[in-house]
Amino acid sequence: MTEPPQLAPQPIGTRGKAKGRLGVAFGRRFFLLLLVGLVWVGPGWTNPKYLLGMVLWDVLVLCLWLMDLKRLPKPEEIEIRRVWHATLQLREPAKATLEFLNHGKSGILLRAQEEAPQGLRAEIPEVDVQVPAGGAQSTNYSVCPRERGDMHFGNTFLRYQSAWQIAEVWAVASLQQTIRIYPNFQESKKDTIYLIRSRQIALEKRYKHQPGLGREFESLREYRESDEWRDICWSATARRAKLISKAY
Repeated sequence: MTEPPQLAPQPIGTRGKAKGRLGVAFGRRFFLLLLVGLVWVGPGWTNPKYLLGMVLWDVLVLCLWLMDLKRLPKPEEIEIRRVWHATLQLREPAKATLEFLNHGKSGILLRAQEEAPQGLRAEIPEVDVQVPAGGAQSTNYSVCPRERGDMHFGNTFLRYQSAWQIAEVWAVASLQQTIRIYPNFQESKKDTIYLIRSRQIALEKRYKHQPGLGREFESLREYRESDEWRDICWSATARRAKLISKAY
C-alpha cells in the first residue's frame, strides 16, 4: 500500500499582528539594569542627592528601552509559515516545520507557541529561533497523533526581542488550520504481509496432505488404473491375491 503524498496537510502562512492594544513588554535585561540602579540607595541614606542619581539612572534605562523597542521589527514585518512534509497517521511520529521570515532591519530572538490540539501533542509546542534582519530561519517540533479524524490548530503566539533583550514585542499570527489524521498505513502494510504469509502457509499445508505428491510412504490400498507399476507392493499383492499399491 503506497502512501498518497496529497494527503499531507497543505502549508499555511501569514503575517503577525500586535497582540492587545500595546503588544509590548519589558525584557529580562531591563529589570537587571533597574537592579543596578539600586546601588544609589545606600549612599542615599546619608545624602538625599544620591537618590536623584538613581532616578536619572532609571530614566536612562527607560530611554534605552524605548530605543530598543524602536529598533525591533513591527509584528506585520514578521512572516510565519507552517509546513507538513508527510501524511499524519495514527500513532506515527511526524514533524511540523515553522518557517520565519524577518522583513525588519534588526535581527530578533523569537519564541513561538502554537495552539495545537491535545490529540496531536500532549504539551504546547514551543520553539526558540534566531532570525537575522531581512533573513529567514526555520525550526521543527515533533507530534504523534493519538486519535483519528479532524483536528484544529488555533493561533500562533510570538514574543521576540533584539540582541539587547531590553524591550519585547508580543504578536499573534492567525495560523488556524484543520488537519486530518489518517489510519496508520504502516500497520496496514504489516497486516497485508501477514495475510499473504498466512495464505502461503495454508496452501503449503493443503498440498502437503494431498496423497501422491510426495515420496513418503503413508499406507497400502488397492491398485488403481492411474497408479504406476513401481508403486505396486508385490509382497502385499502375493499375500492378498490382488494388486496392492503404496500410497505416498
